[in-house]
Amino acid sequence: MKRLLLLAGFALAVGVAPATAQYTQVPSLNAGQNPGSLNLDTEYPIDGGLAPGWTILFTGTPTTFATPAWSQSNSVPFAFFFNGQPAASYRVSSSGVLTFTASATVVPPAVNTALPSAQIPDKSVCVWGLGGTTGDFIITKTFGIAPNRQHWVQFNSFSKPGNPTLFTYWSIVLEETTNNIYIVDQRTNATAGLAITAGVQINATTALQIAGSPTLESRTTGSPSLLDNSYWSFLSAPLSAAKGQAGQPFSLAPNPATAHTSLRFSLPRPETVRVELLDALGRAVPVAAASAQGSGQREVHLDLTGQAPGLYVVRLTTAEGSTTRRLVVE
Repeated sequence: MKRLLLLAGFALAVGVAPATAQYTQVPSLNAGQNPGSLNLDTEYPIDGGLAPGWTILFTGTPTTFATPAWSQSNSVPFAFFFNGQPAASYRVSSSGVLTFTASATVVPPAVNTALPSAQIPDKSVCVWGLGGTTGDFIITKTFGIAPNRQHWVQFNSFSKPGNPTLFTYWSIVLEETTNNIYIVDQRTNATAGLAITAGVQINATTALQIAGSPTLESRTTGSPSLLDNSYWSFLSAPLSAAKGQAGQPFSLAPNPATAHTSLRFSLPRPETVRVELLDALGRAVPVAAASAQGSGQREVHLDLTGQAPGLYVVRLTTAEGSTTRRLVVE
């Protein structure tokens, strides 16, 4: 039986090798920015004001519009892991599918369906249902500084089969160190008629599909500004918190939280503990200082004032090691 995780909020996918691999999906609808705010480029076509630094990976033609085709292989410019497995290079189809499966030969058709699908290669990220014709390009650019770079793969001014008046801009983003994947809705000149499938497919029986697929519409406008952008985050290690916990177990309440939350745990002996809050990029956010704690039942309060709504990870470090829990800030 196929396992489909349809994600309207955030959900967890577990069950594919390696055992620690998983993704947590978090929607950032009407975010008004790009993930991590590394890419501040305006969203223009190749020949109409696009910022410098982009490289053309694929050029659309009437032939590729009628019969989708793969791009040439391209290298990820940093170490990247898809679902816990090394993913050094990828190809992209003109129908809107990026795959890390080098052996894939059959190109996904322009007519999209729900995920998982036998028409999609293993280890793929989908903005499926597009078409590339004259004036349409797949372009790439890397933003940021190591070890926190993002590699962007953009469907630039792409078309929709069966809807010749529509143009659309979407990007698939690979992030260094966190191994997060983002799907970014950037620019579309229509609020209806796109009807794509967006998500991540692990294999033919396991996928994470964004709510609304396979008839997902753009939430943006025809403006080249990033201020109307939405995006979906597929969070991987270290934020997945899926690894076996070697440290001290703890509870976290309230969760979801707004202004504050508390950790409760037990210590076998007095020691100094450290509590950290990690954001979606894996960066530590100051919420509590390291503190000396006595033995027995203990409680540490976290001040969340000023924290943006979203998914975070709380990490407790003691002499036994580190333990993590997810925290939703509303």
